Amino acid sequence: MKIQHTDPKQAAGETVDMAALWADSMQDEDFQFDLKAQSVAIDLAQAAAEMGISQKELAERMKWSTARVSKVLHGSTNLTLRTLVQLAAALNLDFDIIYRNQKDCRAPQPWETKHMLDRAVVVCKKVDELRRDAERNLFQSQKILEAANQLNRQMWVKARAPVLASDSQITTYKMAA
Repeated sequence: MKIQHTDPKQAAGETVDMAALWADSMQDEDFQFDLKAQSVAIDLAQAAAEMGISQKELAERMKWSTARVSKVLHGSTNLTLRTLVQLAAALNLDFDIIYRNQKDCRAPQPWETKHMLDRAVVVCKKVDELRRDAERNLFQSQKILEAANQLNRQMWVKARAPVLASDSQITTYKMAA
């Protein structure tokens, strides 16, 4: 796809507003098609990789050349629905077409869900580890605080002892007088 610069500043190599460029590109049907084609190719390539199937093995299963498989998995060819069915069958997969609001996220592929669950397990383990550390630190902090309070009480008792002794001497003196 060729992007024509309508702004002379952009054509001259000055700063390009990438958000505006993306918004303009998303209005182009060819660009949208290319994005979808790449997305399908990426999903097919990931499916094959997750199953440990090489391009050569996929080509053998489909009785295609490896060059044709490479073009398909790199998004370099316009796939027909028939070709998608053949590819899915060669990968022991089935597929559905899901329509959704353009602003909604796409549904994850099965291997993406597995990876998301794996990451969630790792995160949960880390959170649990942090919780245990926090409980241990809280327990230690409580022990330190108890020791500090006990030392503080002892220091107050010691500090007040001479005062109490002098108060009792004054009381004794008054009684004697």
